[in-house]
Amino acid sequence: MSKDDLFLKFYTRGVRLLGNREHSESELRKKLLRGGWSRNGFGREKDKKYQKLTDGAHTVVGYPCLIDQVITQLKTDGFLSDERYSESYIRMRMNRGYGPAYLTNELRKHGISEELIEDRLKSNDISWVETAKKIIAKRYCSEGKQSASWEKKARFLKNRGFSADVILNCLGNRKD
Repeated sequence: MSKDDLFLKFYTRGVRLLGNREHSESELRKKLLRGGWSRNGFGREKDKKYQKLTDGAHTVVGYPCLIDQVITQLKTDGFLSDERYSESYIRMRMNRGYGPAYLTNELRKHGISEELIEDRLKSNDISWVETAKKIIAKRYCSEGKQSASWEKKARFLKNRGFSADVILNCLGNRKD
């Protein structure tokens, strides 16, 4: 198997993964690295993530540097973008009721830079207070139930990643 054939395999896999949903660069790199191109009789060789691919008796290429080339080409072709990924991730998770602290933490885990996270959270003109009010109304506004306490609602919003200022603006001052 030539280096060009190997590049094409990784590139095709990357395009297929990006066709299903957006991925961050870090996330796509991990998926391509654990792609299982080299197999033994029992499936993937998990401990040999950075092994060299072989064709018969000689080594073709160490594929982590080939993955770098594939990532660069996917970016050049416009298939891979951390900016697009972070926007779609923020929109999706915000609609599910998560706040900025939670989103920041999750995007960090996905390898998105601090500057990009901060920029995307500010550029979307998101009203976090309105988002918090919607989530509280959806979660605790049942006619058959007794209304939840202020503390319970505040704890719920805090766990969802909303700041103390947003919680106070959403729920008002605590009433004893």
